[in-house]
Amino acid sequence: MSRRTAVWVAAAVLVIAVTAVWLLSRGSRRTAGPEGLPGTTSPIALSTAPEIELQLLFPDFAGGLRTETRTISNPGSLEEIVRRTVEELLVGPAESGRVAPFPPTIEVANVFVSTDGTAYVDLTSPDETPPPPSGSRQELVTVYSVVNSILLTAPELDGVALLWNGVQRASFAGHLDTSRPLRVKRDLITR
Repeated sequence: MSRRTAVWVAAAVLVIAVTAVWLLSRGSRRTAGPEGLPGTTSPIALSTAPEIELQLLFPDFAGGLRTETRTISNPGSLEEIVRRTVEELLVGPAESGRVAPFPPTIEVANVFVSTDGTAYVDLTSPDETPPPPSGSRQELVTVYSVVNSILLTAPELDGVALLWNGVQRASFAGHLDTSRPLRVKRDLITR
């Protein structure tokens, strides 16, 4: 074997070894999910405290998001933390100057957390109506009310994919790309 071939083989073996170690380390805190679906985040990574604080971000009248903190009993699983966070958002704010992100008829149909750290949240409307129409700023704060609340409450997660009546839509109101998982958008948070 020539020197050049030996170098290429050694480099390939090194890349494979590093990739295998990285994949094993990422998968070590994950467990298998329901049949046919990716795995879910292991509850080992979660707090074992009896109570947890939800960081709820409600749209305000100035086009930003304002934080309310609520303490709940620790539900014990990441999916249930995400579900409770969204359910509390849908109940609406306790403080004035803020509004619920969606009308009171909207509910959480399902929540799933994949092995890559993405929370999939399926919101459902009565009679499977489409999301409420809105302008670009309202759509932005509505969607990021949910996304930011989930990701600030559960920092173990990397992104949030929103579904509406079981479908991941390209957009909720035609202005914001919701066809992919979204990350925290801190510049919308006001004091």
